[in-house]
Amino acid sequence: MQAISNKACTVPEEPTAICLVCGATSNVFFETQNVPVSCNILWPTRAAAVTSQQGKIRLAFCQSCGYIYNTAFDPACL
Repeated sequence: MQAISNKACTVPEEPTAICLVCGATSNVFFETQNVPVSCNILWPTRAAAVTSQQGKIRLAFCQSCGYIYNTAFDPACL
């Protein structure tokens, strides 16, 4: 298996987001960067794992419907 470029995906920084379920305003409550986008791959070497594609997690909570989701999710990063 060949390693994917270690280019991190970028997402605009915003403290709020629009809920994907009900359309209300959601508040971001957790954020972390440089997270591997593929958690189910057993890389053949440590170097391949370290250089795999990385993304960001920005969790938001909708106070209207209770939905929690990653506002930084980008399917193009998979």
